[in-house]
Amino acid sequence: MSGKAVISGAPGAELIERATMFGPLLNADPTFEPVWRAFLSEWGQEPELPQYLALAELARHLIAQLDRGDTSRFEAVFTVVERWHLEGEHYVREAATVGLLECLQNTGLHKGRTKPADFLEWLRPESRMWWDRLEQFWDGDTRALNPNFTLRVYRGTLRAARSHPGPREQAIEALSGLMVEHDGASATVTDSEGREIYCLHRSVGPKA
Repeated sequence: MSGKAVISGAPGAELIERATMFGPLLNADPTFEPVWRAFLSEWGQEPELPQYLALAELARHLIAQLDRGDTSRFEAVFTVVERWHLEGEHYVREAATVGLLECLQNTGLHKGRTKPADFLEWLRPESRMWWDRLEQFWDGDTRALNPNFTLRVYRGTLRAARSHPGPREQAIEALSGLMVEHDGASATVTDSEGREIYCLHRSVGPKA
């Protein structure tokens, strides 16, 4: 026995942990290895790796592959994404949705011939459900996601979290000396002196 927890709803499956979540992904798509090594070179000294940044890089990697028509590894990749959603610990499940799927939906990352909906054919059922819920949330249905759905922003070990407001509403909250401003389309984190630390922007464009 490994001693690892077993997730409800995925009988017999060992819980996929934050520290090891990219192992299966690298097996599914070895061409992501150079990007992963560069990520480790930059962030490897941090107490906890900012996996959301790596997932954003993975999204860019997949979009570039799609644009080239290089989709031979997509079945394996999105099988791993489905496992993250079904077998991952809480961080992994949330990161799979917010860190990866939301980036794939971001029209600002689709610079060539691709569009977010192009990925739908590879999504497995659980991943597709969270894809649809993200779309519903950004369309204004705040019930589509957990009401305590967490916005996590990483810059090294920096993180800020708050509950999402409704569309076009604006909320500013001090969290450990940080200010988080969220207007339904973007989130900006600034320090106590008003200097921007991180900005997460959801591009708005016509739906596919």
